[in-house]
Amino acid sequence: MSTEDRVAELESAFVTLTRLVQSHGERFDTHLSWINRLGEASADSEQKIAALVDAQIRTEDELRRLAEQGAQANARIDRLVEQSAQANARIDRLAEQGAQANTRIDRLAEQSAQANARVDRLAEMVERLMEGRNGQG
Repeated sequence: MSTEDRVAELESAFVTLTRLVQSHGERFDTHLSWINRLGEASADSEQKIAALVDAQIRTEDELRRLAEQGAQANARIDRLVEQSAQANARIDRLAEQGAQANTRIDRLAEQSAQANARVDRLAEMVERLMEGRNGQG
């Protein structure tokens, strides 16, 4: 191999090396661009994750608050049910007392009717006595 052939081969090798270096540089730039975009996407994802965590915390706090309100509402409902049961018991007692009062009123009305009948009989007796006296004397 002659010196000229060697020089030609070296020149060809340098051209190939230059292309490889350029290609490597382009790939390096592309990879660097991808890494930068991944970094930006990662930062954006971290912000979104932080926002989701905050939203989850607020949601859990709200659920706790709603659970407390639900428990308070249930306690109030239980008290109202108890008060309603007590009111129903009082109404039942009053209804019984009303039935007893009606029975007494019915008895009084019967006694009053009997008393009126006796008064009527006495009035008739007095009238006959008065007629008998007036007729005798």
